[in-house]
Amino acid sequence: MHRRVAAKLIEDLDDLLNVVEENIAKTRALVRGVRPNRWLDDWQDLASRQDIAGLVAAMVNPSQKGIEMRQCSPFTGALTPRVRRDTR
Repeated sequence: MHRRVAAKLIEDLDDLLNVVEENIAKTRALVRGVRPNRWLDDWQDLASRQDIAGLVAAMVNPSQKGIEMRQCSPFTGALTPRVRRDTR
């Protein structure tokens, strides 16, 4: 799924960054703990700098940090239900 979101990020940066910003704000209100907030800080930093390469790298990073960051992924709603279904 994140690979498809990465493609959309490249195609429509402004729209997707708006989704990311909104989702980070919503998620911050729901999560507890230092680690999830740190992951959100990392996403926020990448998005605010419009670091496309960094966002894409974080989305597809197979390392433990990448796995952990995706647990607080700010890309909910970035893909339409049809695209999500077709991506599976």
